[in-house]
Amino acid sequence: MKPKKFDASVALHTPIGIVELFALEDKLVAIQILATGDEASESTGKSKTLAKVEKYLSRYFAGNTATPDFSFELAGTDFQKAVWQEIAKVKPGEITTYAEIAAGIGKPQAFRAVGGAVGANPLPLLIGCHRVLGSSRKITGFSGGDGLSTKRWLLNHEQIDFVDSTSTL
Repeated sequence: MKPKKFDASVALHTPIGIVELFALEDKLVAIQILATGDEASESTGKSKTLAKVEKYLSRYFAGNTATPDFSFELAGTDFQKAVWQEIAKVKPGEITTYAEIAAGIGKPQAFRAVGGAVGANPLPLLIGCHRVLGSSRKITGFSGGDGLSTKRWLLNHEQIDFVDSTSTL
């Protein structure tokens, strides 16, 4: 979702479609993966951070992992921020579950609320919410791009095995 406040933005063409990046005061504040057919907003402002994020994502889509070398800011509730910080610990090629995140933030019964926080992640691709699977490696919802097909692409890109929720297994 496009943030309410930003002073620079850029749209990138990527293997998963158009990805928009938004910065405020030279900090990344949002990444938006557009659905097929959605049009990108016009780029605005200038930001050294957005140029660094572009390089980071270019390396990611080329199959290389790197540590982010740019500033970002998370806007959300304390609960959401705790969930996003827990997801950020999951490296490319690894997975976690909603229940594991809930346990990791000290609220083991809050796995449904964790699902809501995962869906509200303002920085997908940086904070890899696509790496969050249901129990038994089952693929679940994804709010970016074309939804589950985008999540499948990202999981396959990172060579992560998963059980497709549309299968009868």
